[in-house]
Amino acid sequence: MKSIIINKYGGPEVLEYSEMPKPVAGPGEVVIKTKFAAVNPADWKVRKGRLKIITGKKFPKILGIEASGIIEEVGEGVTSFMVGQHVYAAKDYTTGTNSEYFKVPENNVLLLPESMPFEDAASIAVTGVAAYQCLLLHGGIEEGMKVLVNGASGGLGIMAVQIAKILGAEVTGVCSSRNIDLVKSLGADRLIDYTEKNLFDEDYQYDIIIDSAGNLNLKNSKKLLTKKGILIKVNISLLTVRDQFISSIFSSKKVKLVLMKVIKEDFQWIRDQIAIGRLKVIVDKIFDLKDCQKAHEYSETLRANGKILLKVS
Repeated sequence: MKSIIINKYGGPEVLEYSEMPKPVAGPGEVVIKTKFAAVNPADWKVRKGRLKIITGKKFPKILGIEASGIIEEVGEGVTSFMVGQHVYAAKDYTTGTNSEYFKVPENNVLLLPESMPFEDAASIAVTGVAAYQCLLLHGGIEEGMKVLVNGASGGLGIMAVQIAKILGAEVTGVCSSRNIDLVKSLGADRLIDYTEKNLFDEDYQYDIIIDSAGNLNLKNSKKLLTKKGILIKVNISLLTVRDQFISSIFSSKKVKLVLMKVIKEDFQWIRDQIAIGRLKVIVDKIFDLKDCQKAHEYSETLRANGKILLKVS
């Protein structure tokens, strides 16, 4: 099967369009024939070796953490799915979805609603659930809270703005001038154009800050947080780990590093909100699988207006 692999960590040039063995479903697993796979910042961070504490040094590695497709095979003990069903799924960082087929535990898989296209489904398995967990599980969001989404026009940011509004918060979105209308259309109450205004000059405080852009830390965000405010980071770094530790002991203002957990009810909540039209999926660009290098280069500009996808089959 055709796959995007790396045989070493490095820049976009290490991505290879290569042949790999087709996976076989083990007990409790399904094999999915991939239709669309998402390209997330996590993918190029894996490629660069920034997450090697998780991904290790064993190669080749197939990249990708979320995708949609059709069930090709079910393993022993699988009771929730049948061959031929349309589904979407999330994976960990070890063996990915940028491939014609991938296997995954059945608990990581959800059925597509009839009205949901494969493109949209490939966009929500990780970023939608991650945004929801940032706000509810880690942020403890309540109605009336003030939420700042830094990087509001990116894949996770778009979801975070909408989910925060659904949960009753006042939402401020940070983005560039070209994305102001997009973020406004998602329901943001306040908008900050970072090309014209410095966020740190604001005399305004937030109960929850979600930093999907990656440029906030405990030191530069303290004045932006309420007394018990929380800065939620979705990008792994030594600085974030340090900030989380320091704030847990010495500060009422906290930093939390969030990695998505596979919780079936959270997957279902996101799917249901999309199905009833309360949550919109925004797809920016679609590349062919073989053009994954271009997709990574585009993602690394941090200028995507929504999700970046790979068309696989």
